[in-house]
Amino acid sequence: MTADAASFRHSPRRQQTLEEIIRAKRPEPLRSVDDLMAPDVFPSEDEVDEFVQAYHEDRQASLG
Repeated sequence: MTADAASFRHSPRRQQTLEEIIRAKRPEPLRSVDDLMAPDVFPSEDEVDEFVQAYHEDRQASLG
């Protein structure tokens, strides 16, 4: 192992700023709400409906 490799291994790594992380990922703007869809989360439309209904019932119950 060289001296450079040894010093690199023990030097603290600087954390990236949020701006640096975003710049490195090069995100593209959303063009439609469809861009947020995650396919195959629910196998059927019935399961989507059941989830939405359960969500609304839980939300109403928590609001009192």
